[in-house]
This record gives sequence, C-alpha cells and structure tokens, in this order.
Amino acid sequence: MAKKAKKIVARPYTKVDVKELRTHSKARTPVAKLAKAMKRTEGSLRQKALRLGIGLGHQRGHFLPVSGGKSDITWSSSPCGITASTSRTGVKLSSIGSNTDAGGW
Repeated sequence: MAKKAKKIVARPYTKVDVKELRTHSKARTPVAKLAKAMKRTEGSLRQKALRLGIGLGHQRGHFLPVSGGKSDITWSSSPCGITASTSRTGVKLSSIGSNTDAGGW
C-alpha cells in the first residue's frame, strides 16, 4: 500500500516568530537560510515580511538611489523591455524583460 502524502498545515506566526523574523531582516540573512532555521517555506516568510512591511533577504534595495533625496532615475519602456537610466551619467542601469533571444514579438 502506498504511503499517504504528508498533509501541509499552516502554522500561525507567534510573537516570538515575528521577533525572530525582524531580527533576521535587520541582519539581512538570506531567505533560504532563514527558511531552514525557522522551518517555514521561503514564500511563507516573504509573505509575512510583506504584511509586516519589512524587507527580507540579503540583496534587497540595491536598485534604490544612494542619496536620501529625490530620485534621479527615469524609467522608459521599449519593445525590448523596461530600462532605467540616471540623469547624472546617462548610463543605462538595467533592462528587464528583454526578449531578443526569443525571436522578438
């Protein structure tokens, strides 16, 4: 007889869990490492962090402007995707959704 699949049951977050999540957020612990430590899925941790309004993971925020003032990044869209450039240097920062390797539209 085949084994029954293990039933997944959602465990509610306790105050201790939330405090630990906030601590790891400040320490910028990678989400995969945090998921193993807390015995929760990465998706669950990301959703809870989103609801709490805190960042999660070690690479967050590196596309934000360094200066604390007004953003000087301009966004534009093209058939190849979305690009961002800064007015100070005119350098292209990123290209998202490029589909040139897929044969275009």
